[in-house]
Amino acid sequence: MSGKRKQLDERRSELVAAARAVAMSDGLEQLTGRKVAAKAGLSSGLVFFHFETREALLEAVLDSLIEDIFGGLTTPEGAGTPEQRLLSFLQQRFERLRTERRQVELFIDFWVLGLRNASIRKRIRAGLERYRDAVRPVGDELARTRSGLTGDGLAQLAVSFILGSALQFAMEPGRPDPEALVGSVRGLLFPQGKKA
Repeated sequence: MSGKRKQLDERRSELVAAARAVAMSDGLEQLTGRKVAAKAGLSSGLVFFHFETREALLEAVLDSLIEDIFGGLTTPEGAGTPEQRLLSFLQQRFERLRTERRQVELFIDFWVLGLRNASIRKRIRAGLERYRDAVRPVGDELARTRSGLTGDGLAQLAVSFILGSALQFAMEPGRPDPEALVGSVRGLLFPQGKKA
């Protein structure tokens, strides 16, 4: 990579980080080139040199957020039954929701924006597919041991459960209890008192 290209990429990354910080503190509605420039300690002109439109800046922030949320996401492998690995994955996700509340709120802001913006909606759908892909292998294992289940159905259910919980964490930060959530899933997966 040439030195100039590297500088441009680094500057762009700095601007995305600044824009994300502004969006997380002030909300998407308040995200402006001027605020991003101030946060980054640069001129507004540089913001629009790298991102020709506000929508391009929003898309870059969303891509960064999706990478943090869904990038490198896998269900635990190795020891334990598929049920135990799924429960461990859910526990980790619920704990992360609790500790990254503002990031969750920003994702919800984008979700709402995606209802009326096709480009944002397309990016969110791709992120959700990555999420389902991360859960699907353990879902496939579970489906092989239980009739009526499919790996894809379990992946959709797990992601829906996590996203629904994310809404609760955002609206009622002290309310959702990760242990109770995982305990409920355990009760559904292990009916009649069976243990994981």
